[in-house]
Amino acid sequence: PNSVWVTVLSAFFIIAIVSSIRVITHSDSVYIKYLCYFIFLIPLLAALCSFFERVPILIRSLSFLGTITLELYLLHERICLPLVANLGLNNWVLMLLGIMFAVVLALAISICVNTVIKHCFH
Repeated sequence: PNSVWVTVLSAFFIIAIVSSIRVITHSDSVYIKYLCYFIFLIPLLAALCSFFERVPILIRSLSFLGTITLELYLLHERICLPLVANLGLNNWVLMLLGIMFAVVLALAISICVNTVIKHCFH
């Protein structure tokens, strides 16, 4: 039964790619192009999810990267960027300091949240 679904998803994915590429190259409408991108992304995401289920280390590492990325997104603009911008340094130095500060802060928050979750559910 699993191979049937993989075959169906693969066929749908190939059909979606071919039709999307054809429509994207010949259409002037932005909405049609976005629709084709969505048609292209759905089978791609389904195939990636099917692949990631078979490799447990990828699930854990992608979960960790996802939480760090979310925390970076939430912290960087509101907290890290204003703190580092007050230093009056070069833009490249500010960018590197902001990224380093945000990563360290996001990692610290991730460790704290994981510790609280571990204690609450065990």
